Amino acid sequence: MGLAIAVAAFLLIFQYLRYELSYDRFQSQADNIYRAAVEKEEDNGEIFKDAYTFPALGIAAKDEIPGVKDFFRLSPWANSYTIIYEDVKNNQPVSIKTDKAIFADAAFATYFSLQFIVGGNDSLLAKPGNVYISNGMAERYFGTEWNRKINPIGQTLLVYNSNHDAAMPFNVCGVYQNMPSNSHLQYEMIMTHSSLTNYLPKNVPDHIRSTIFDTNWGNYSWYTYLALEPNADPKVIETRLNELVARNRNANNLKESFFLQPIKDIHLRSQLANEASPNSSIINVYVMAGIGLLILILALVNYINLSIAGFLERTEEIGIRQIVGSKKHQVVAQLFTEAFIFNLLSIIIGWIISKISAPAMSHFTGFRFTPGSFNYAGGYLIFILFGLLLLGSVLASLYPSVMVASAKNMEKLKGHTAMTRRLRMNKYLLVFQFTVSIVLIIGTLINYKQISFMRNQDLGIDTDRIVVLEGPNAINQQVNFEQTVRRLRNEIASYPSIKQVSACSAVPGKVNVLSRPLFQLSRENEGAKEISEILVDQQYFSMLDVNFIAGHNFSEAAENNRQTVILNESAVSVLGFNSPQDAISQKVGYHWAGGVGECEVIGVVADFHQQSLKYSKEPIGFYNEHSSGDYMVKISSGQNPSQNISGALDLLENKWEELFPGNPFNYYFLDNFFEQQYSSDKRFGNIFTLFSVLGIFISCIGLFCLSVQSVAKRNKEIGIRKVNGAKISEVMAMLNKDFVKWVVIAFVIATPIAYYAMNKWLENFAYKTDLSWWIFALAGLLASGIAILTVSWQSWRAATRNPVEALRYE
Repeated sequence: MGLAIAVAAFLLIFQYLRYELSYDRFQSQADNIYRAAVEKEEDNGEIFKDAYTFPALGIAAKDEIPGVKDFFRLSPWANSYTIIYEDVKNNQPVSIKTDKAIFADAAFATYFSLQFIVGGNDSLLAKPGNVYISNGMAERYFGTEWNRKINPIGQTLLVYNSNHDAAMPFNVCGVYQNMPSNSHLQYEMIMTHSSLTNYLPKNVPDHIRSTIFDTNWGNYSWYTYLALEPNADPKVIETRLNELVARNRNANNLKESFFLQPIKDIHLRSQLANEASPNSSIINVYVMAGIGLLILILALVNYINLSIAGFLERTEEIGIRQIVGSKKHQVVAQLFTEAFIFNLLSIIIGWIISKISAPAMSHFTGFRFTPGSFNYAGGYLIFILFGLLLLGSVLASLYPSVMVASAKNMEKLKGHTAMTRRLRMNKYLLVFQFTVSIVLIIGTLINYKQISFMRNQDLGIDTDRIVVLEGPNAINQQVNFEQTVRRLRNEIASYPSIKQVSACSAVPGKVNVLSRPLFQLSRENEGAKEISEILVDQQYFSMLDVNFIAGHNFSEAAENNRQTVILNESAVSVLGFNSPQDAISQKVGYHWAGGVGECEVIGVVADFHQQSLKYSKEPIGFYNEHSSGDYMVKISSGQNPSQNISGALDLLENKWEELFPGNPFNYYFLDNFFEQQYSSDKRFGNIFTLFSVLGIFISCIGLFCLSVQSVAKRNKEIGIRKVNGAKISEVMAMLNKDFVKWVVIAFVIATPIAYYAMNKWLENFAYKTDLSWWIFALAGLLASGIAILTVSWQSWRAATRNPVEALRYE
């Protein structure tokens, strides 16, 4: 049973591994597609890695670097979009809000293997005003059986965004299958990149408008992908890419370097700021692969131990068979056949268990262990199972076969007593099993401690009892948006259950797509530094309980004014100010189409975590400007908190429908939203814990079986000791001490292994817990306790048994 359970666990883990390793490998030219990213060194020596680059990088690389075949850019442009479709048949508009929309160059459709249901000519993505939508979005607009009822090609979607740009009509020119789940890009709407020029201010001259995105070397808000020639060397391209940037940025002292990431490596080997979607880690894959192999090895060790013990009970039988004429190779063949059949049955039962347990495993771990996920295994699975069958058969029969070949017939006839001294393997294997178990226990404890550390660490902000309303995008341009927003704030703030209201372009926990290169006006020659940009109101800092270190908040009179800025501590350091106090009243500048703009630093706030503790605190500049990105509403606690929340949500929804008709009322709680950043870590923790428990359970099965055999071999000794007056506690101590000794040896071996492995795993996190000594001590105590509990039942039965029965038996 232990081997069957191990096979089931191995099969489930194998599904997980193959799925994680399959990311983006379905792309037809995956081997030649790379994403450009940047590594920046701040003045304080801190390294900041960003997936965003500027829009001019791709086109310049194609034109000037040999080996770059093509490029495509992706730009989110805004945090969210509201898309309205006028359903003429039902005379009712359909409104959908999404944050999975992107502007893309025409080459995207060429190199990203979209599977089109209708439409989808590559050239269509080059024309302004065209859009591809996913099958999922088509079903929401046109119905689940849209391909039978309507032709979506040519239908018009009216697109609003959270930047409050004027609504733009887009024509549907293709519907594609939902992007595969094993893709690092998960967009349901792809708009033409050339359409971005429609969002530029009207006063931008036409000659600048037509080339502004192809010549912009400063705005880090684009993903840049390069398609290389098959024989191109990525390292050479990287070198020339940095030379290209140095020539065009005119800032030789900027401490930044650009590097290329193979598209197949992004999901597992990229943990950059502004990732297109949450990524996993190759360390997690290694850890799970290790656990899967260890569980399998533990089960095989159990089986080998039991095979050896069973062989000892059969030595007389084997000796007699050889005396009456059986050849040694016939005995060895019999041992191998028996092992082969046993392993085959274990694999079949394990396969059945994995199928039956898949739904429960999916619910517990959050990973879809479905029959379809076996598809990612391909032919490897059959090969591995066949190899496992042969390996298990050989290992289980090898050691007994060697003993058969080397032992004399008379030694076999005397039974296992004469051969026991020659079999020390089971003790070594037991030490190995508990070494693995202790490593798994330590890993489970540290994993839990790290997740608890991230969840309970001071974020520098207060997220409790804050409801976030996703801001309206579909705004009638004839309506004064600022007045409507002000009315919303004033009216809902008057409700007794509402404590405070604030607006911002990106709440904590959300990836911020806005950034701006800033520099001190007095040090412009040193180059601009990329600073994230969040649009806020006066209530933002008090709402989140963010402390001012220097200066002051925005004033009511300065509302919607970009001439002032509040920086956080990291931004002050990055921009080269000596201290927060020194930054106050200083001017910082930025380049834009009209020349050089400037704004005055009026305040400095303490750093806080805009994203999870996986990432370092980023430099941020806060501007006092209206934003429909998000509205944060602080709910008062009151005497009945649950009723307050429920009542407040009803009031908010009614007011929302009154002021923003046509915009869906979407809300979430800020603390829960921030927690979602750790969902992949918690899912990995659940998987790790589950399979660790399975590994420990399998070790206990082996330990229990060995304790049964150990007691059985010492029945006579136990009987004699009891006849001579030995107490029950003395007999139990005698039987348990050897097992405890092996556990202690295993603990000594496991401790440095676990320390090294978990230290490497913690390198995935910018903020991490420490490897406390008590974790290792607790793991040792748990392992000892598990071992003692496992063997004590058999020890107690042997110690309380009537010695007369034992001596009569012997």
